[in-house]
Amino acid sequence: MGGKTITREDICNELSKKMGIDRYDSKKILEQIIKLMIEGIVSDNLLKIHSFGSFYAISKKERKGRNFATKEEAVISSRKSIVFRFSGRNKKKIASPNKKIRPIRIKINFTKDIKK
Repeated sequence: MGGKTITREDICNELSKKMGIDRYDSKKILEQIIKLMIEGIVSDNLLKIHSFGSFYAISKKERKGRNFATKEEAVISSRKSIVFRFSGRNKKKIASPNKKIRPIRIKINFTKDIKK
């Protein structure tokens, strides 16, 4: 699982191989974990996974932007965004001595991603 984007299917396949479970079961487990993570972020604006990292929900204010193709100014509406920060332990594993790790921004539409 190196050198490319890891998909849900890749994770399900690895879970299935390493845990000796059916792919269907591994998919159900992964979907449940993702659902719990999203619910945690939505309800608390924070999800911490010990020795892995933290997901934070942040609010972005409305701002002016520009359409690069037409050069027209436009208003970018306020929204929520997710920021992920690695734990200190994982930063050391991933970062080279000359690189600084920046937060990863993830866009989540809170109304579309949560199905009740």
